Amino acid sequence: MKILTSQQIRECDAYTIANEPIPSIDLMERASAAFVHSFLKNFSSLEKRTSIFCGTGNNGGDGFVIARLLHEKGWEVNCFLVPFSEKVSPDNRTNQNRLRELGINIQRIENASEFPSRLHPIIIDALVGTGISRPLEGLLSEVVVKINQTSELVCSVDLPSGLYDRGNCSEHLDRIIHADCTFTFQSPKLNFLFPEYANVVGQWDVLDIGLDAGFITSLTTQEFLIDKSTIQSLLKPRSAQSHKGTYGHAGLICGSKGMMGAAVLATSACLRSGAGLTTIMVPEVGCSILQSTCPEAMCLTIGNDHINAVPDMKKYSSIGVGPGIGQNKSTKDVLLDVVRNANAPMVIDADALNLLSESDLTQLPKGSVLTPHPKEFERLFGATRNSHEQLERLREKALNYKLIILLKGRHSSIALPDGNVYFNSSGNPGMAKGGSGDVLTGLLTGLMARGYSSENAALIGCYLHGLAGDLCAEDIGMEAMKALDLIDYLPKAFREN
Repeated sequence: MKILTSQQIRECDAYTIANEPIPSIDLMERASAAFVHSFLKNFSSLEKRTSIFCGTGNNGGDGFVIARLLHEKGWEVNCFLVPFSEKVSPDNRTNQNRLRELGINIQRIENASEFPSRLHPIIIDALVGTGISRPLEGLLSEVVVKINQTSELVCSVDLPSGLYDRGNCSEHLDRIIHADCTFTFQSPKLNFLFPEYANVVGQWDVLDIGLDAGFITSLTTQEFLIDKSTIQSLLKPRSAQSHKGTYGHAGLICGSKGMMGAAVLATSACLRSGAGLTTIMVPEVGCSILQSTCPEAMCLTIGNDHINAVPDMKKYSSIGVGPGIGQNKSTKDVLLDVVRNANAPMVIDADALNLLSESDLTQLPKGSVLTPHPKEFERLFGATRNSHEQLERLREKALNYKLIILLKGRHSSIALPDGNVYFNSSGNPGMAKGGSGDVLTGLLTGLMARGYSSENAALIGCYLHGLAGDLCAEDIGMEAMKALDLIDYLPKAFREN
């Protein structure tokens, strides 16, 4: 799914209006009906009373349509107009009149002192939509602050009022609606994917409002959201005539004394990836552990308590290194030797990231994947002030080094060597526990061995890893789930696609 700019969405609107063709007032009706459908699906069990705050533009026009549609479905609606501008869009004015024809009064809020003292249990925010590029001021800002001070549930139309669709506005969050949920039209907004705005956007969903699909396809962007349809288009069936050699040989270098659990997790996930063969390379102290916990994997020892011998890497289709290896000096020497001599793409995670410097990355095989969490990313590439700077740093480093960099987080971002960045849509806070990253490393290594390109393996692996977490959370909840549970749910995650 493309992540479009507000300007591109306006172009989509204009093209659809001209070529469907459909009057703009009817397109507003269609978008608002989509909002109401999702709103009722989520809130039909609550008391059917809502207060709707509308501005003077088309976002406010959506709010007036929503008020009318909810009224027709039996909801008690209080509608407020905040006239922050003398200019009222034509479709907004038309829908104000349609609402009044039903006998619904629209109360004007001319100054902050007129903000209602009592509100219905749900507030719908339709004050301002996309396209703003500076902080809210004056009456609009005062009303936003008042809404944020209420205890009611807040649902925003398209995006929370005051939030930019993609520019940095993290320094004035107090002048942005703090929504519990946001239903956005046609395309996710880039700022929805950054942690600074998580408590502003709340839970969010993208609503298809029927903008011209062909025109959307023609638009260029460098940001995308990974969803189920993305993964379904990438997954490859297994041939009826295949054998274990068809699906590659994954090699994993993991573990040290006291941290063999990481090796077990990575190996177990690799075995669930569909790869034909898996070899785990561990110090002697971990051999019996791996042989008993992962009998399907071959085990090669390269050291005693930690990795200190260089294995022969020629036979592997992909190589994963990092989980639990520690930061011993001799282990670093082995890692650098492997990097220099590997003839297959690598997955670099955990301690391997901490052992490498930025200069070492130039020696990595083409198509290698780095999987840092934010602190590891910062240690490698330097600190950034916010997610916007971090995204550009991520894109820059993937381009410069011709690597895939998977920056882990709530919406993990995957930067490709062509400058494109993909954000993941699966996963949940229950996965924020030790070992989850080791599972991802094993899964990615196996997918690459199985025959997927490094780019596609990163997209598939990241999504399925998160989906396994979502399926697990549905069954046992987020608090008690652990990394090993993710491996148990990988088969179900594959079957879902």
